[in-house]
Amino acid sequence: MNEKGYVFSLSVVGGLITAYFDKYGIIFIFVGIAIVFDIVTGMVRSAANGIPITSKKARVGFWKKVTLLLALFLGIFMDAFLPQLVLTIGARIPFSLPFGMIIGCYIVLNELISICENIYGVNALSMPKWVVKLLKGYKKNIDDLTKEDKTNE
Repeated sequence: MNEKGYVFSLSVVGGLITAYFDKYGIIFIFVGIAIVFDIVTGMVRSAANGIPITSKKARVGFWKKVTLLLALFLGIFMDAFLPQLVLTIGARIPFSLPFGMIIGCYIVLNELISICENIYGVNALSMPKWVVKLLKGYKKNIDDLTKEDKTNE
């Protein structure tokens, strides 16, 4: 299959996923790409720095990726379940719940940070340091919002 065939096939698969999963299709694609890219860059970093990949490291990493997907599915479940729960008491939520998208975006952000760190760990000249700092700043802002909510309780 030539390059155009691969691009066409990926486009069709991506379109089908997006159409089937409605608004969650695109976040599934982004999370999947980010996870795969993080795994690949992590393996490249280990190989480039002469760090062996042990079965224990691989097992721990695998279960971390599984928990990311479980968190995403939990967010999507909450988006579907909470409006139904509210309907049972006779109320309505007048907007679409964002839990799945928020969790998906947070996963992608964390994976992007890890990908950048992996690339930077192989070759510091391949990426400006400020890109990693910018992504970490976004994550810190999100985490700080959570801390502020706990102090206001």
